[in-house]
Amino acid sequence: MKTRTFLTTLLLFLLFFNGAICAVTVFSLKSSLDTAKEQRLAEHYVVASALLQDMRALHSRGSDPAASLAQLMRPYGQFYAKRSGEFLVYRGQECLYSSISDPAAPLVAPASLAQTQDRVLTIQQTAPFYLCVAGRLSAPFQDYVLVYQSSLQQTISGWGQLCRLLYLAGAVFSLILALCLLLLLNRLFRPLEQIHAASQDIANGEYGKRLPQRGRDELAGVARSFNHMAAEIEAQMTALNNAAAQKQQFADNLAHELRTPLTAIYGYAEYLQKAALTEADRQAATGYILSECRRLQNMAAQLLETAVIRADGAALLPVDTAALFAAVRHTLLPKTAKMGAQLTFRAGLPTLYGDRDLLESLLINLADNALNACPQHAQILVEAAAEGGRAVLRVQDNGRGMTGEELARVKEAFYRVDKARSRAAGGAGLGLALCEQIAAAHGAELLFASAPGRGTTVTLRFPSGSSPLAGPPAPKG
Repeated sequence: MKTRTFLTTLLLFLLFFNGAICAVTVFSLKSSLDTAKEQRLAEHYVVASALLQDMRALHSRGSDPAASLAQLMRPYGQFYAKRSGEFLVYRGQECLYSSISDPAAPLVAPASLAQTQDRVLTIQQTAPFYLCVAGRLSAPFQDYVLVYQSSLQQTISGWGQLCRLLYLAGAVFSLILALCLLLLLNRLFRPLEQIHAASQDIANGEYGKRLPQRGRDELAGVARSFNHMAAEIEAQMTALNNAAAQKQQFADNLAHELRTPLTAIYGYAEYLQKAALTEADRQAATGYILSECRRLQNMAAQLLETAVIRADGAALLPVDTAALFAAVRHTLLPKTAKMGAQLTFRAGLPTLYGDRDLLESLLINLADNALNACPQHAQILVEAAAEGGRAVLRVQDNGRGMTGEELARVKEAFYRVDKARSRAAGGAGLGLALCEQIAAAHGAELLFASAPGRGTTVTLRFPSGSSPLAGPPAPKG
């Protein structure tokens, strides 16, 4: 585009500039010829007037002017010869006098001369160029014709020199203009070239590419808009890459989680098929197969529930807190009784806004994780409260706690803080990932606070307007 613009602009300028030079040269030639015509007419008039007076003087003395014509014209011929002027005098068809010494010079024929007393001016159109002025003398010498012709070579040469000078200056100026135009176009197109290069780099994966932002003109505005677009693309690509990495990690973890129980199931099935076993061994193998199948079933159910939550979201309806806590207590009663754990519920809010089933699943998962984190003398507190105009659900335990590294990864799918314990209990490491999905469906935050030996506190903080005092939150979307 730059090359096309350069050539088009330069061509248009050259056409205009050379057209202007042609117009100037034509005008200059016309002006020079007009000046030469006026000068020659004036000189012809002066010589004709002087010659007429001399001839009248000779005629009054009784002498023949024709016999003395050469003597009379000699001074004028010598004087104007220095200015390339030549004279001819005709009487009828007879040339009585001629100062032409150059045989190549044109000779004006009497037939082309003026037939009246008016003067006639002609220009020879072929080289050598001559300007001729012819006119009859006044009575009593009206049969005499004075012809004054002079070369236009000096005028043509001057005009030619002017043309050469103008075209030389035009060529130099055109070259300078071409260089200036090239520099200007390079400056104007540099931002476009930078945008093109940056676009290519971004297309090749260099999402951090940015344009320099200088000035306050339209190009600076384009650069700012481009950089904003590039930043958005970089952010989106980073998010996509992170999502892809998470999905890949999820797939890897899922494959690992499936491989272990399936390998065990296959091994025990083969063992049952080929080995001669006692009834006790057969029961033990069958029990392990059932345990692993149950774990796979739980894993599939949690994955399905996570997908359903992601697709459907949560219905924000009033939830009775006491009834919610009672359902959680009933579900966890067998485990708490077996462990001798103390599970305490504190309903600081009578009502929550959310999906009852999802909130129940969340609290069961959090409380179950808390029980697993307490080897003995487990004390679990589950409470609902209003803090700063926002409703919160909190699960607190007195278990072993987590390190900073464990706390940073606790929400990852298939991640287990205590891998041996969770696997033995049939866990797949999906509980907290499911809780994170439930929190996102409610527009809430799932926060963890923990330290080794000091237990763990998990807080679900609902969005503003979720407390009974503020009413239900505005619908999402």
